[in-house]
Amino acid sequence: MLGKQVRPAVRAPLAQAVAGLAVGAGAAVAGFAADAVKAFSDVEQSAGAVESVFGESAGQIIAQAEGAAEAFGLSASQFQTSAALIGSMLKNQMGLSAAEAADQVD
Repeated sequence: MLGKQVRPAVRAPLAQAVAGLAVGAGAAVAGFAADAVKAFSDVEQSAGAVESVFGESAGQIIAQAEGAAEAFGLSASQFQTSAALIGSMLKNQMGLSAAEAADQVD
């Protein structure tokens, strides 16, 4: 008799817990998706800056960015953003060509 009374008492909190987990999982997935979109956007933006600064030599910088995570602990986006800033300064302040600046960024 007691077992029949306990089951309904356990069912409601258990159902609420499962519903809470489902809501939490949905929020986690949404957060992950938002982070992934931002990361993609950052990479695209930094790649555009690299292409603008280095022109035909941009491929050299992008190739270096792919190994930056292993070599320096930087994401490709972080490396490309830094490279674009340094390249821009080398071109504008030092008068280097895009190819010369790309060689110096390495």
